[in-house]
Amino acid sequence: MHNAGNFNSRLYFDDGVLYLHLSGGEVCPKLKKNRETIIQFVCNSSLGSSDPGKPVYISENDCTYYIVWHTSLVCERQVRTKHPRLQTKFKQL
Repeated sequence: MHNAGNFNSRLYFDDGVLYLHLSGGEVCPKLKKNRETIIQFVCNSSLGSSDPGKPVYISENDCTYYIVWHTSLVCERQVRTKHPRLQTKFKQL
């Protein structure tokens, strides 16, 4: 088992997709660089809110591991505000 990246809570949103990039893992001998993991979160509204889904390993390329995680927790939904000046819809993740 290898350290493929250190935990952090810095999510980023790119072109409609939510990602988590774990960097600073142990050194990968073949490239002499630290291992890292990129987790892509994908909306799956068929999963209930009590089922967070689970990560699925996709591939490894140059000591970077790619994982996809299907979950309903990242699906957009519209919420209405009752504030009189903000009578608009907001998208919430």
